[in-house]
Parts: sequence; structure tokens; C-alpha cells
Amino acid sequence: AFNSVKPLIDIHKKHLLEPLLHRINTQGKFITNIGELFLNWAAAATVPYLKYTEKLATVRELIKFEKNRQSRFAEWLYKVDQNPKVMEASLDHNRIFFSGFIGHTQLLSLALNSVYKKTKENDMDHVLLKNAIDEINKLNRKIDEMQDSALQNRHLRLLAGRLTWKNNVLANDLKLSEPNRRLIKEGAVTRKREKWITSNYYLILLDNYLLITEPQKDEHYKISEKPIPIEFLKIETKNFASTSNVNLSTEGEIYPLKVRYTGQNVSYTFYAETLAERDSWFHSINQVQSKKVKNSIFEPFKISILADQF
Repeated sequence: AFNSVKPLIDIHKKHLLEPLLHRINTQGKFITNIGELFLNWAAAATVPYLKYTEKLATVRELIKFEKNRQSRFAEWLYKVDQNPKVMEASLDHNRIFFSGFIGHTQLLSLALNSVYKKTKENDMDHVLLKNAIDEINKLNRKIDEMQDSALQNRHLRLLAGRLTWKNNVLANDLKLSEPNRRLIKEGAVTRKREKWITSNYYLILLDNYLLITEPQKDEHYKISEKPIPIEFLKIETKNFASTSNVNLSTEGEIYPLKVRYTGQNVSYTFYAETLAERDSWFHSINQVQSKKVKNSIFEPFKISILADQF
């Protein structure tokens, strides 16, 4: 994972540091064709930046894990931070692996925009600067998308290792390892077993299933009901007309949400702790279902032309 850092260092050196130093030495402090430099840099940096971003979530988890157990690797990181050259460059392992390179690209477009505003329109660099800013903004958008994707994939890999199946529930392939899989929402709810007995549950909403689980130790979860495909998921609610007489011990029960597995004649009623949390479940489920419909192609009949003449 750490091998993704070296290519970025090389690209900055080859496409920015060395050309800038050369122009300063040959042109003085007022240099030209800045746009060309950064346009070339953006083209060369895109793939290495995305590879770096893809590995960033794993590196962050690794560093956090090693620090928590105070390993020799963690000791080495702290020693690197105390290196005089590293300190002189105002760097540390957090800036390098957590924010340094990505923060640099976000600030770069702002800095170039300031130069662009002060560049005359008849200057050739005016167009090149505009193109460079556009390409760097594209890179920043791709980095944001890759960060979201990498964090999602990392979270789903961890989640896959924390899920088990109840004995009476048939295990199903949840396709958690698919690259486009998304975790939409998760959270604790309660379910009323009997009149005075409630049980704790943990709902996990993916972009393909709703998982009804029972929380276990150490953030592990046991899938206790058959996963509900998003296409067959229906959510309902009931607002109590008056809550003034509700006992405080059952206050959570005034925010019920019923999820129904359509076509299976199965439904489950859960209770959220707050109105905002219940509304959040409604919004999340409606959002993922709308996106599912939008991305689906419904073609109940295949139509083809047999003849176009009478």
C-alpha cells in the first residue's frame, strides 16, 4: 500500500520541481508558461493519484491499528517524524499518508486561479492556465469519488468479517465484495417481542439488501432474518395522534417503522429512538430504491421490426 507514495514524489519532482527551478534559473523570478507546466503535471499525475487514493483507506486503518498496539512499525513512524529533514519540510506521517498529497491538489486549483485572474487575456498562458485549472478540478473530483469508493469498500470488507448467520436462516451471497457495492445506512433499533419485552436489533441498509441483525460482542452482528432485496422492500409508519400520555419508559415506541418483504407476506415492526432517526430511515430507503429504479432497465417485451412495408 505504501508503494503508491513514491510515484507521486517522482511526478512532483519531474513535472513541477525541476521545470520550475529551471525556469527560475533562466527567466528570473518572473516566469512564463505556468499553465503548460501544470497542464502536463495534471495529465501525468491522474493515474498515480487515483492509485494512491485507492490505497489510502487501507493505509489509514493499518497505521491506526499499529499505533493502538504500539508496534515497532508505530515506533518507526514516530522516529521518522523526528528526522531533521522531515521536520524542516514541515511533514509528518499524518500529512504524507492522510492528507498531504490530496490537500495539495485542492489548494493548487485555488492558487492557479489567482494567477489566472492576474494574467492578461491576450497572453498565451491565459488559455493554458484555464485548461490546467479545469484538469486539476477534474482530478479533484475523481479523487473525491475514489476516496468514497475506497472507504466504502474498506468498510464493507470489515463488515463482511463481522457478519454471521443465525442457524435457522439460509445463508445468502450478499455480494459485499463487488466494487460498486454501497453501504447506505446502519443503526440500532428495538423490536417488541412481547407486551413488556423488547429486543435490540441492528439494521444494515445496503444498495441491494436490507439486513436485519442482532448485535453481538465486539461490533459483530448475526443476521436473524432473511435479507430483504431492495426491489421487494416496503417501509410503512404510523404516527400516534397524541403523545402526551405516553409513559417515558415506552417513549421510543412512538417512532415505529414497519418494513415489509412484499410477496413473502412477512413484515417487521421496529422502533427508532428519535423522530429524526426514523425519518432518516425513510429517506435512506426511498433514496436507494429511487436510484435502483433509475439504474434499472425495464423491458417486459422485446420488440423488433418484422417488416416495414404493406
